[in-house]
Amino acid sequence: VPLLIPFGYELQNNSRLELYQLNRDSNIWVKNTKDSISEYNVRWIRRRKIIKNRNLIVKIATSTEISKEQLLRINGSDIIELSLVNKKLGMPLYENHYKSMVTDELTKTIGQYKELHLFASVPAGMAIEIGRHIQKGVFPKVYLYNYYKKYTHTNVLNE
Repeated sequence: VPLLIPFGYELQNNSRLELYQLNRDSNIWVKNTKDSISEYNVRWIRRRKIIKNRNLIVKIATSTEISKEQLLRINGSDIIELSLVNKKLGMPLYENHYKSMVTDELTKTIGQYKELHLFASVPAGMAIEIGRHIQKGVFPKVYLYNYYKKYTHTNVLNE
């Protein structure tokens, strides 16, 4: 699924796109809901006061947990974690549940970093939406990682 992030990046966020995801419980394709979600946990694990020319590790875990041991050690890095408290495969389903999470947290301070290292355990629709919000010319280099027994570097965006 993290390999869908480059696909979303190519689409960018300047065109209308409606993403539907399969609700595994009801077996129905869904796009949005008026329900709110209060289970998000957004926290800075480590953030220095002087962050110029530093790297940012972004850990987005909504479907499954990403342990600290799985993250690669990248020197001079701040770390932000965006996750669901109750993780479940394919969650979150609804566009309004993840759009503000991605837009608000990833874009408000991103210009202060030299590199972003992204580790994501998210559903397909959210992976595409994350890629759409990695803005060309605004974001630094974005290194993507895929998990198969361990995380390995797969792509670079905004090179």
